[in-house]
Amino acid sequence: MNYVEVEVATTLFNRMRTAQPDVFGAAGRVRTGLVGPVRLLPYGEVTLEA
Repeated sequence: MNYVEVEVATTLFNRMRTAQPDVFGAAGRVRTGLVGPVRLLPYGEVTLEA
């Protein structure tokens, strides 16, 4: 089975908004994540024998 894993870093600020809403809740959410278009590029090519 093939799978694709995408790891996206986010800012600590978004986490703090939920952890301490009385301090950080008034500020808007910081937009993070993948911004398209996204391309998948092969890292390497391997031939396997069955």
